[in-house]
Amino acid sequence: MFDFKFDWASNMETGNSAIDTQHKQLFKIGRDLEQLIRIQCIGVTDKQLLDIVCELRDFTGYHFYEEESLMQEMDYPRINNHKKFHKKCSDYVMKLDLPKIKAEPMKHLKQIKDEVQDWIMTHVLSEDKEMVIAYQKYLKEGKTGVSNESNQTEEKYGRFLKEYDVVKLYLYKDQTCKGHLVAVF
Repeated sequence: MFDFKFDWASNMETGNSAIDTQHKQLFKIGRDLEQLIRIQCIGVTDKQLLDIVCELRDFTGYHFYEEESLMQEMDYPRINNHKKFHKKCSDYVMKLDLPKIKAEPMKHLKQIKDEVQDWIMTHVLSEDKEMVIAYQKYLKEGKTGVSNESNQTEEKYGRFLKEYDVVKLYLYKDQTCKGHLVAVF
């Protein structure tokens, strides 16, 4: 595989700030891998290896959920292909074996880096951009059926999850503390 730098650039943006923020997280994971490979894994700690595996698992969980939610909302025609790719990536990440990685970190981190790089080149920079363009078109055509007030609430709090008799639940968009919800009465 060719040499790839995990440096985010504006031409990589999809136009959806939430998706772009999540993609930047994947680039951060890629840079972390890159740095460990650069030092030939000399002095790499178990915690560093565990962090990379956990970050990849977290990323695939929340990012793929977010994308698939957007695609379902707009009834995206290529959703099945997108989901197949997401499943392939999730399966790969879930099969990462920490004891094997610890035994030969340089070998395995190079493989993981190549896999992440492939995701970016074949999916993030093409498929995801295409999906976001379709989503923006969907929103412009006014097919959301959501009032302007609801759009402002989502803009302020995050992704709408569920409405009950007296409260609406939103996944808080600032996920520095993962899993926070906002209840709007």
